[in-house]
Amino acid sequence: MADLQAPLVDAALRRLGSSRGEMREANRRWNAAAFGRPGPARHSRFARALGPPALDHEPAPGHDTAFRSAWPLPLWPGLWLQVLVDDADVVWHTGLVRAVGAVAPVLRTAGDARPWSCVLAECVAAFDDVTFHDVDLTGHEAITCTAQDRDGVPGRWLMRSVWGLLQRVEPAAGGR
Repeated sequence: MADLQAPLVDAALRRLGSSRGEMREANRRWNAAAFGRPGPARHSRFARALGPPALDHEPAPGHDTAFRSAWPLPLWPGLWLQVLVDDADVVWHTGLVRAVGAVAPVLRTAGDARPWSCVLAECVAAFDDVTFHDVDLTGHEAITCTAQDRDGVPGRWLMRSVWGLLQRVEPAAGGR
């Protein structure tokens, strides 16, 4: 996320009392623990790294054969890291979601969707004519959608996320 929102990352590091070096080392350890081993990612890798989840193997809304587990993260109060797993405990999606009971931002215009203020799923629910894009980078997702600008003029917007957390909102090519 540092390459997309450097000022927000710097502010988060100050809030956590951490340095860039500590951030890089934590990222290295996280990647090694969660993704560095051969074979499919499993729920147990996340549980070892993050401890007991707030939700554990609950039925995933909208998915007949998937279960979800979710962990709170100190950096983003109100958001949880969620993993969706199949009945063999293999993780097939990982991302940030709004925590149960947390208040989501009201998204009326593209300008309301500010980086780190919401998750991509909330943008999908709030805006019309959503198209998903294959970004081909682990953890990165993007949509285009129709939303009003601050003046109430509808247009097409490109919204990008990393692990579900909104990072960028910009006019879509040819969409204004």
